[in-house]
Amino acid sequence: MAAVLSFDDGYRDFLEFAIPALERHGVRAMTRIGMLSSAGLAVVSRHRDARIAGRSASPARVTSVGAALAASAPTRVVSSPDGGPGVARALAFRCDGDAVVGAGHVARCIPLAAAFAEAGWSPVFVGEYTGLAEWLLDRAGCPRIAPARDACGLDDGWAAAVVDTYTIPDSELCAAAARRPLLTLAEARRCSKRGVVLDYHLDAPGAATELVKPDRLVAGPRYAPLDPRLAAARSPRPTVGRVLVTVGGTDRAQRLVPQIAQQVAHHFPGVTILAPIAGAAPFGVERLPCPTALVDVLPDIDLAVSAAGITAYELACAGVPSLVVALAANQLRVARACDAAGVAIGVDGLRSDVTAALEAGLQRLTDPGLRATLIEVGTRIFDGHGAERAAAEVQRRWALAGLAERPDGRFEA
Repeated sequence: MAAVLSFDDGYRDFLEFAIPALERHGVRAMTRIGMLSSAGLAVVSRHRDARIAGRSASPARVTSVGAALAASAPTRVVSSPDGGPGVARALAFRCDGDAVVGAGHVARCIPLAAAFAEAGWSPVFVGEYTGLAEWLLDRAGCPRIAPARDACGLDDGWAAAVVDTYTIPDSELCAAAARRPLLTLAEARRCSKRGVVLDYHLDAPGAATELVKPDRLVAGPRYAPLDPRLAAARSPRPTVGRVLVTVGGTDRAQRLVPQIAQQVAHHFPGVTILAPIAGAAPFGVERLPCPTALVDVLPDIDLAVSAAGITAYELACAGVPSLVVALAANQLRVARACDAAGVAIGVDGLRSDVTAALEAGLQRLTDPGLRATLIEVGTRIFDGHGAERAAAEVQRRWALAGLAERPDGRFEA
């Protein structure tokens, strides 16, 4: 006979009394806030504060990493020296997101966190989050805590870490990598001597990672960390009736929406233009709730104008022909590679003549044959399983680096 043990809410008493008892007896359980391994709850317990555990009368701010963590065992039992149950491995995702940094770091880490959760890890986001980034974490049900005062904001409680940031000094990254297996993403800051680098861009491997030794590099778009639901949302798009304009959550990007919408209306007369906007919608634009998840609007769009971040690859995976605009220096690589590979029309949004560049790109997209080609190439390159591949390959590289798993689920050299 099978039975399910369920707790209604994640209050402090669940954290302090129920979890230790469950661990002692090796019992699996779930709560209304989702399923989380005991290691993940232990991490939260050590760092509990008003943002995580709240007061006794408030629910704990701890949830699962989407359906992936809900589907995994809430307690991952491994053998321990005394014969008792061990716990799953606590994995930190160290990144931030706000109106200045944007939400790109968080957006590409969430599918990767879900893939690691499927592999038996307990992912927790470590950083400061507001706006779109905070909303994405809430929507995905990702547990999170504030950074510690140690290197990279990570204390000794983490078995491994994924760090995705442009601001943490190399010295801190190397210090963190000396204490645990480390993964850094693409163009983010990295340690020159330690850790695995995941460069999932279309032009990888290339100049951006030429100094990274091959045994430390996981490269190519087949490892792109995308939500698998994007591929499931594919549908025929022979005509253009609805156009999505989504250029990011930064203040500068939001100011570009009216200009882009006007140009779209010029090249595609009579279409409905959709845009996630925080304030009042410009004339001729249908306002989407801000924030909005791309996967929710895919059934309603035929074309897109997007910032050249992770959204460019998401649209390609979903089979949406698009024009992608580089609005920051780190996005130039994506825009150029998308254009060269035939995945999307790439535009340098940092040029002084950006208006003319947008006009030329939109004119190209009026060709139905070109749109069909973009769809065919994009869906072939990005199949939606990149995060799963990346998690598996990164763990393999950690093992090849001489890291052995201890009975408590952590790694040691």
